[in-house]
Amino acid sequence: LRAHTHGHAHTHAHAHTHEGEDLEDALEVNFLVCEDGAEAATTLADHVAEVAAEAVAARGAFSIALSGGSLVKALGKLAGRDGIDFAKWHVFWADERCVPLDHEDSNARGAFEAFLDAAGIPAAQIHTIDGGLSPAEEAERYEAKLRDAMASGVVSSMKVGEDGKDSDLPVMPRLDCVLLGVGPDGHCASLFPGHPLMDVEDRAVAFIEDSPKPPPGRITLTM
Repeated sequence: LRAHTHGHAHTHAHAHTHEGEDLEDALEVNFLVCEDGAEAATTLADHVAEVAAEAVAARGAFSIALSGGSLVKALGKLAGRDGIDFAKWHVFWADERCVPLDHEDSNARGAFEAFLDAAGIPAAQIHTIDGGLSPAEEAERYEAKLRDAMASGVVSSMKVGEDGKDSDLPVMPRLDCVLLGVGPDGHCASLFPGHPLMDVEDRAVAFIEDSPKPPPGRITLTM
């Protein structure tokens, strides 16, 4: 799911796949245009709550990847809402700046301040980077966290590549919801237009040390 509250438009990309199913065969894209930022934030929160309820009903867990900026602030509307089983939520990040977790540039810090502290999600189910390691080390460890979550069944899996079952690419994690903002330059997560990371397909998490937007060291989910 992508949401861009500044432009008051949401793109909802639903991928209702079965375990190991080719994502491209199940992708459905819907566009929603809202009147203003307030309506966009409410619509986003409602949509995430709906997807979470569906995932918990289907398999007993809900996995979501957050981004920085205004998106995570919209989820603050969910804290304290009746009927949301936050005990079943598992939180990851679509991208993160390689800084200590209490640094003002940390996406995790922003998420805790805007939403997570109030939501009451079990700490063991909030999967941050370690903080303070090199981008390469952070990416390797975060990939391992996602793979562990796949092995435990918290995160589903999907095949990628044009030839589906015969692809040489590894099976990738399939999160129930990924929130992606769109920067003025067109970047999503920490994937910047024209950067070589746009072509990475052999891993779920990559690192960048020359981000056009500071800070330069980051990790990001790949396309």
